[in-house]
Parts: sequence; C-alpha cells; structure tokens
Amino acid sequence: MLYGFSRNIKLHYLFGGMLLRNGEFKLAERYFLKAWSNVDEQMENQLSIEKGLTYVAWNLIPRWNFRWLNSIVIQNAYQKAIFKALSAGYKDVLNIRSNCGHLSLYAGTHKSCSSIISIESSNVLQELGKVLVAQHCPHVNHMSFLASSTNSSKFPNSLKSTRDLLVTDMFDSGFLGHGILDTLYTSFRSLMQRKFKVIPSKVKFYLTGICSNDLDKRYRLRNNIPEIKILDDLCLTRIYGKFRYDSEIYVWYNYEVLTETIEFLQIHLEDKKSVEYFLQGKWCKDVHLVGIKEGLINCLLLRYDIYLDDEIIISNDSLNPDNEVGFEHAIFHCKHPISVKPNERLIFGARIDNKQFNFDFKFGKNLTCKTCISMNEEAIIFLNDKKLVNCIIRLSENITDESKLYIADFSVFPLLGLLLAKRGHQIYYFYPNSRVLKFVAHLIRKNAIDVTRIIFIPYYQHINFVPNLKKLDYIFHEPVHQDGSLKLSPVRNIVFKSLEPKVILGNYSVDFVLVYSNCLKNFNEIDSARVEPFVEFTRLNTHSSREQAYFSKVDHEVMSKPITWQILRKNEKVFSVPIVKKGKINGIMIWYTFYGKGDIRFSTEHSSSISRYAFRFPEVQVEKHDEVAISGKYGGGSLLSMTPLFF
Repeated sequence: MLYGFSRNIKLHYLFGGMLLRNGEFKLAERYFLKAWSNVDEQMENQLSIEKGLTYVAWNLIPRWNFRWLNSIVIQNAYQKAIFKALSAGYKDVLNIRSNCGHLSLYAGTHKSCSSIISIESSNVLQELGKVLVAQHCPHVNHMSFLASSTNSSKFPNSLKSTRDLLVTDMFDSGFLGHGILDTLYTSFRSLMQRKFKVIPSKVKFYLTGICSNDLDKRYRLRNNIPEIKILDDLCLTRIYGKFRYDSEIYVWYNYEVLTETIEFLQIHLEDKKSVEYFLQGKWCKDVHLVGIKEGLINCLLLRYDIYLDDEIIISNDSLNPDNEVGFEHAIFHCKHPISVKPNERLIFGARIDNKQFNFDFKFGKNLTCKTCISMNEEAIIFLNDKKLVNCIIRLSENITDESKLYIADFSVFPLLGLLLAKRGHQIYYFYPNSRVLKFVAHLIRKNAIDVTRIIFIPYYQHINFVPNLKKLDYIFHEPVHQDGSLKLSPVRNIVFKSLEPKVILGNYSVDFVLVYSNCLKNFNEIDSARVEPFVEFTRLNTHSSREQAYFSKVDHEVMSKPITWQILRKNEKVFSVPIVKKGKINGIMIWYTFYGKGDIRFSTEHSSSISRYAFRFPEVQVEKHDEVAISGKYGGGSLLSMTPLFF
C-alpha cells in the first residue's frame, strides 16, 4: 500500500488512522510519515497528519519515559548502585524493561560486566537500546535483547540459570502496577543463579490521609444540581478501570494533610519466598493512621522509598527538595469521606490483591449514604464543573419553544437532554459510555420524566440512526475534550446535512498566552546535558510531540498578554503577542470561549472539567515589551495548531 499508491495523501492518512485505532502504532507512523512526505499546501491535510503523528508519539513512547531519563537523581543513583554490584563480583546482567536499555548501558560501561540480557516489551526502545549498547559497550562478551516483559515461556532455554544481577525500573506510582513482582518471580525461576542480586533490593511503603477537593472531584460527584434532584438521596462515585488508584503529581493540587505518615510495609525484592508470598495475595494488615488536624479525609496518599542497595535510596516524595518535578503518586479515593480529629486513630485494612494495593476503612467515623451508584470518570468530572453545568442550565432555559423539539445530545452526560425532556421535548442521547445509563435511568424515575422522551443510542451508531430521522432541530455536544483538545463536531458528518440542525454551543474563540514551563521540556524531550555522555538517548526525541494535554495543573509562568482569536471558519492568521516581563518562553497555552444562544458564553480558562492545552517550542530569551509573532492555523473540526515564527 505504501508504494502502490505512493503519492495518495488521503489514502495513506486513512490507513494510518485505521492502524492507530487498532493499536498498530509503528505501522501507523510509517503511513503518516509517507503522507507527510507528499503533503501539499492544503492546511487541512497538514494539520490532520500532524495530529496523527502526535497520537502515534504519545502511544509509542509514554511521556513518563522522558521524565524518567531527564531525572539526574534517578540516573545517578542507578548507575552508582549498578557499578557497586559489578565491582563486588556480579557480572552477568539481566535488565528488565527500562527506558531504551539505559540500565544495560550503565552496566555495560563497567569493565567487570561480562554479559547482558535486556528484556523490553517496546520494539522502539529495544532497537534503540541495541544501538546504544553496541556503541558504548564493545567489551561486553554477550548481548541479547528479548521482546518480552514477564512471560518465562518466551525466554530461550539457552538463557536459563545464567544471570547473577537483575536490574529493573518497571514500577509505577503504586509500585506494583506494572507487574514487578510477577517479573521477579518469573526471573527467579528461569534465569537467575543460586547467588544473585536484585536492584532495587527493597522497597518501603508509606501512607497518609489527606483532604483534596480537587482530586476528589475526579472520583465523587460533589456538585448538587437541584434542577434534576441529582444528589437528594445518594452518592455517586467513579467506576475503577484496571487500577484502583490514580497516578497524580499531588503537589500540583490543593490538598491538606490530616494524618501522620506511617510506614506500613517493606518488601524485600531479593527474597524469593517473600515475592511469592505477596504474589499469592495472602498479605493483609491493619494500618493505623493518627489524625493531626480536624477535617474530612477523602484520599489516601501512597508513597515509597526504593532501596537500590542498603545505602542508595530513591524516594518518590515530591516534597523531597532533592527530587525533580514529575514524580507521580498513587491516590486511593475513600468510598465515603472519613472525619478525623487530632490524635484520633483510624484503622484501614491494607491488602494486596490482583497485584495491587487496596485499603478498606475499618474503624472510625465516616459519612454514609442510603444509595451508592457508580459511573465513569468523564461524566463525574463533567457534572462537578459548576460553571459548565450552570451554562447548560441557562442554555436549556433559553430554548423556549412551546412546540415539541427534536434534539440530539452527544455529551458525556445528558444533562441538557434531561432538562429538556422534563419539558416534553424529544431527546436522542448518543452515549459515548454505557456506564452513565444506570444513573440516567435513576434520574428519569426521580424526576418523573416520560421514558419515551429520551432514546438511548450508542455513539458509534449515529451514522446509521440519524438518516432515519425526519426532523432534528438541535445538536448539543461538548466542543472540547477534557484534555483540552478540540473535539470533532458530529454535525460535520454528512448524515446531518439534510436535517440542517442548529448547534446549541457552536461558535468559539481561542485565547492564548506565551508561557515558560520547565515541565514542558522535561516531559516531552530528552535533554542531552542530563544524559551525558550518552547523548544518543536524544534519539527518543524523534518520538516526541509538540503538544501537551492536561496543561492546567502543570507548573508554568505566563509571559505575555492574552490574545483572542475569533474562529468562524478554516483560516490561518499571524498574531503579534506583547511580552510583559523579561525571561524565557517555550510554550503557547490555549483555552476556549464558546458562545451559545442568548449571549451565553462558557470559558474553559478556569474550568474544572476541561484542561488548558499547550503547544511547545524550543525555549527563547525575551525582553519586556518584545513582540513575538505567532502563527495560528485552524483546519476545521478538531484541527488547530499554533507555532512561533522565529524558528
């Protein structure tokens, strides 16, 4: 296909998109790059391919890889621990899933290292690791790279029982979530000698009770909406996915520490019996947290210290002044808030099941409810945004037609649909996630809404459903994803053309400022100065991205006056942006203002549900009163790009 239609941009782009949706990221990248090599002057084609390559980059190389490699604290600690082990007589290394083989590289540069087996699940990182080790470690007698992570059945028989030093960094914010215990146990049985060493050798876990309303809004419905009696007699919490915790840089949120921090567990990672015991899910323990302030605990904060050996320790505590910004922590949400007073003792039942931590409140005073309902996270975040909810209520009040209207609602939660169905209008709710339906059914009963007034259709079926409609007056959808990127409006689909519906929240403007954020670079680009002398690590930057989603909480400094760009159609425009202070700039932060019927407007600048977004560029020094030229391109739909013109 790449060569049979070598200059067909549209075909290459469509195949790239299909492969991307099916998880074939490397193949998708090839098709997008082929499309880019033949791209014409049409702005829409350029922006479409750029967006495709951005999604490929985010999936091929997770952003935490960049943060990890840019951490001088982590790299120095690992290199020191590996060198100590090799100097002590260990020589045959097993490296399991590290960023482009950097732990193999550290081991291979030591003169005592005899052989290395590197196991990596990512083909991209594996290939880069081969290049790096071959270039910097010519004295290593044997070097093997395996495309696996934990499954011993994929280990060649010739490799078994040949290793005496295992190094890994395959842990997440909850430490256990990436399967480190499975990996260790498999390695102990298959590849390790009788006498061996593991780096890290031990981990200590700590627990703290905190109150964070910002974090709680991602888990629990806190916004009472009397117009649809939403919190009269129940509590609404989030359905968990694979993990029972969130990974967050908690210091970016408002929070209050309400209990002492207690060490509750140590796991010795070199002990075969200990690793097997924790894998079996037998461990459980009562954890006693003692209050230091009066308040309501709605989150438990888990952190840990990683002992690479008895002396070299890495802590993921964001309050540690030696740590760089970027350490994520596991946040466990309490099913119900728990009241605490100074010196009061709260008891939680801690256990490891399904290879991750779980904490059950056992003793103390918590707030209970008559009924608990669970729903998906996006809908809860949507309903907790008071400004957005108030905007939707006002929009519904401005639809004053007495005759029956036919309205399509594509939002993550059908708040507008429920409000209008109460007044007798016909709603077609094209739901993106079926997990909202139980709660919607509860509200229909609670508000005595005629059940025939809301018809539920899966989002992907709107292409087949809409052509059968004889009338459709309005369409409502959120114009922006919660990560801050534009959504593709469903009204652009040709199936709506003959019905000519009006868009309830359609016109919008883009607002933007120039910013400086150290995180923009550290989270998206390898800094050659931080990985010297192994500057080849910067090859990962070919899989970086110009875009940073969820930028609202990222540390940044605003460096310019805000500029507003009214977008009515596809266009390109150059702006002169005044700098307000001396310093550096490396990003463009954007948000949106949407306009609805009756002069109603909604801005995402301070929205709790929709984040601001950023486009990054190499940092530049600026002076107060400088004017910086910024090119904005809008290709219709979700296609938006902003770039400085001085590069």
